[in-house]
Amino acid sequence: MRLITILLVVLVLCAVSSEAWLFKENEYVKLFQSFIARFKRAYSTSAFSKKLLQFKKNLDLITNVNKNKRKFTLGVNDFADLSEAEFRTRLGAVAPKTKAALIEASSGFEAQAYTEMSQEALNEAFAEGLDWEKDGKTMPIRDQSSCGSCWSFSAIATIETARLIAGQPAMALSPQAAVSCVPKTPACLGCKGGWSECAYNFATTTGYFKESDYPYANSEKACAAATTTPAGKIKSAKSVASGSAAAMIQGLKQNSLWVTLHANSNVMFYQSGIIDASSNCTRDINHAVVMVGYGTDEKGTQFYRIRNSWGTTWGEKGHFRLDASGDTCGILRYGGHYPVL
Repeated sequence: MRLITILLVVLVLCAVSSEAWLFKENEYVKLFQSFIARFKRAYSTSAFSKKLLQFKKNLDLITNVNKNKRKFTLGVNDFADLSEAEFRTRLGAVAPKTKAALIEASSGFEAQAYTEMSQEALNEAFAEGLDWEKDGKTMPIRDQSSCGSCWSFSAIATIETARLIAGQPAMALSPQAAVSCVPKTPACLGCKGGWSECAYNFATTTGYFKESDYPYANSEKACAAATTTPAGKIKSAKSVASGSAAAMIQGLKQNSLWVTLHANSNVMFYQSGIIDASSNCTRDINHAVVMVGYGTDEKGTQFYRIRNSWGTTWGEKGHFRLDASGDTCGILRYGGHYPVL
């Protein structure tokens, strides 16, 4: 009864708004109720109207984008009650701000050797395709939630893949250990973001841990590495050259890749299809993800297949596809990295 009363009050307040909305107020309220039930939201009385208003704005954005019939579609997901500013706090790729800082950040990585490829050779590679997830070389997708720990989730996922490729037993590894234990630097900020070096250097020196031994806390939490037995260590990490589709493809033949991109509102509400330049993302990266493969769809569009860390209700069962015809969303700007066991 209390919820019904709140909804009626909000309905009256919003009905007098001068904004031009795409749907009737009762339709927004009904859809918002469905969102609350699906994603198990609970709001205070004071927050309810604010969240409903944000949901309405996001639903209109999603609807307007889908009207244009692009290569991708958007949909209501777990972020539908967040502003873009709130959403950005859940990201977490801290890019080196200068070329010198980038060189320093990758100083411990060996460069992955690659050969430039003709367009014909690239076309043949994309037509053949590769997908580590479909080949059974990845562990289940998890959700980083509100901690900006994508940098650690992505690195851990590549280590899981490296183990499986090497024939080692399937093992869910812990992103929490690096989030809690890596010393704070301008590039390593726990729940406020990080870079590949933060996680790979930790996995090289201290090690990586089983998820069951070091579970995710969605917070920085005190480091417990000294009292937890690591499951193993990596020897090093390799760096895949930036700006090159050929380098990405040849790197992917070795392992899944830690990569970065710009996640804007179109990535935020992505549901299916191939994100391309019409998404209006830029090369100003803010999110770390895992490139697990590449291919060509039935319409001939070449794409990279990307694994995210926002759970399986987001996108294509936790994945998305990105147009590979250029540096879409900055995916090639900083190249990629992968571990060496």
